[in-house]
Amino acid sequence: MPDFTQHYQSLLEQATQETLAKRTQLYAQARSQLLEALDAAQSLEGDAPRLSDLERMNASHALEVAIRAVEQGFRDGTYKLTPPARPKRAAAAKAPEPEPEPALFAYLGTEDPHLVPRRDTALSRRLRVISTLFGWNLRKLGSQSAIAYLWLFLEPMAQIALVIAFQLFFERTTVLDMAIVPFAILGVGAWLIFRVVTMRLASGSPPDSQILLFPRVSALDGYIARAMVPLVLYGSGALVLLIIGARLGAVPPPEKPAMALGYLAAIWLTALGLGLITAGLENRFPAIKRVMPVFMRPLFFITGVMFVTEQLPHFIAEYLLWNPFLHQFQLLRSAYFAGYETQDALPGVALGLMSATLLLGLLFVAADRRTIRTV
Repeated sequence: MPDFTQHYQSLLEQATQETLAKRTQLYAQARSQLLEALDAAQSLEGDAPRLSDLERMNASHALEVAIRAVEQGFRDGTYKLTPPARPKRAAAAKAPEPEPEPALFAYLGTEDPHLVPRRDTALSRRLRVISTLFGWNLRKLGSQSAIAYLWLFLEPMAQIALVIAFQLFFERTTVLDMAIVPFAILGVGAWLIFRVVTMRLASGSPPDSQILLFPRVSALDGYIARAMVPLVLYGSGALVLLIIGARLGAVPPPEKPAMALGYLAAIWLTALGLGLITAGLENRFPAIKRVMPVFMRPLFFITGVMFVTEQLPHFIAEYLLWNPFLHQFQLLRSAYFAGYETQDALPGVALGLMSATLLLGLLFVAADRRTIRTV
């Protein structure tokens, strides 16, 4: 049985003299060796009848000590990667380095004092982990070519512009004295953020299992980073269209920009919570995956994406107001437009919906933590 403890202890000798790029390369190599060691240990299960209980216990203990030694090296910054000499493999047989590790190594895998700011708080650590995962998710979406990155930002703008063109084609220029261009940008942009975030998280699959092997990363970090991608892409697209419209004189400036951003954040947090709830339910009831698209289609027509309840007959509006999502969209427009103040939507309903979905979603993540961690 190889001495895994001694092997990985020898990897803690040299990092302070290495550059960050060299550390990144060697970290990926050490990580690959650790996974090979785990695979080798698992293969011992087939030889179990020929191994004594003491031998099996020693093998398991050596692996456990090796893993703890590497993780401790991550925490105290003492890891140093000088792998022992190994037989050279043919170029064709050389396994590629794990893709996420080099890009994420600079923060996720270590607390090296050279890489971590001196004033490091729990909140700043979480924010850096999430921002790193966000960048990695964005690179995955645009990894095919440079044009793919451009299309990531143009697609949301194209979807919103198509709805605006459809409204202008039918000569619909205002809704209760609100110009149709910003009215549609706010409604469609917020809806796309809500729908895409919910559907991305409702896939039922946890964040990539390779990422979860980093000691600094939790499943919630992965979910938040995944939800931030639509927020940034569709939010940026809507913002660019608002700026272009303002330059052309078709979009007025927001009356209460801080409040408008607050309600947009409430819509995003509600989508995050709803996605976490759906993912948790899908882990228990896989049929939920087929229900979500059916649920989202009619929700588009009753959530106030292209209308406000004040323009509808009272007997219709009173039923639509039972939909709590509508309150959030209507309050967003009320904060943006100077000439419109909603009389129907209630801030308590909008914020209560956000709090309830987010709390329940976090409970699902906490309940599934052990299962997700071992995926």
